[in-house]
Amino acid sequence: MKSLKEGSLLGKCGLCSHKIHDTPLWMNKTAITMHAKHVCGSCLKDMRLATGVAMRAYNKMLGDEPIKIEDSLVTKSGLYVDETTGKIRRKEKA
Repeated sequence: MKSLKEGSLLGKCGLCSHKIHDTPLWMNKTAITMHAKHVCGSCLKDMRLATGVAMRAYNKMLGDEPIKIEDSLVTKSGLYVDETTGKIRRKEKA
């Protein structure tokens, strides 16, 4: 199997288009692949604050009562949740 040469292009950051190379530069060393997209270390560092906000909102949501399906758009559009399977079904027309 061939190995990569030092400095080979691995890809581009999906957020800032920084070219990620196989070098010891910190932006390249800390780069990750998430959902088939490369994210450089600089973008990961910049997302630090937004990630904290999202985690606090998610934890707050988990503490509250779940959203009731009856009040949502699902029932207004003629759909319902099947209690046995948990799948969304369309109401049969009479």
